[in-house]
Amino acid sequence: MITPHSVLRVIGQTVVFIWIFNPDAKMAVSENHQLIQDLIGVFYGWGGSSPPPYRTIESAKIPEPYHALLVHDRDMTSTLEKYYGRKIQLQPDYTCENDGMLMRRVALLTHNPHRIVEVGAIRIAMRRFGPAAADLIRHAQMPLGAVLRECDVRYVSSPCAFFQIASDELLRRMLNLTASHHLYGRQNILSDSEGHSLAEVLEILSPMENADG
Repeated sequence: MITPHSVLRVIGQTVVFIWIFNPDAKMAVSENHQLIQDLIGVFYGWGGSSPPPYRTIESAKIPEPYHALLVHDRDMTSTLEKYYGRKIQLQPDYTCENDGMLMRRVALLTHNPHRIVEVGAIRIAMRRFGPAAADLIRHAQMPLGAVLRECDVRYVSSPCAFFQIASDELLRRMLNLTASHHLYGRQNILSDSEGHSLAEVLEILSPMENADG
């Protein structure tokens, strides 16, 4: 089976990504665990910084309310909208599209008032989407979950692994944090009805005042 991976090459001061991805591949759960490091590489690749310490954790050990927001088989957009009672907007930080793959580092924020509730990275197999959905994805105004609903795209959400990561300078900047935190996140695969990957997503939640532990 051919599975997606990325190769990072540094040439002088230029960071070059070489993306190898087969959207026809059907992903095994055991293989998906290895993609956390890959997608963290996507998140930190722009700018060439190194990721902070992180570790995978069992879903049962994730404290509330992070557990309720991460441990489920729904898309994150609808989950965050239900939790906060507001529409979720997309705020792209970096975007790159090459050979039918769109990679993006993003923040998700609530609408009115604006509050950043998640940051992450996403890798989208654009050829799996029709023209209307592809245009919305490239327009970068709506999170992918909202695009899927808008265009009635059928999909399966499969969280593959969960992790805890220290908030470094990049995460603090993107989340508007003034202090260090231990953050929780997951790696998720969105697939079509035949098991072909539509998107791979790294999702890191903003810290919450009412968190357990």
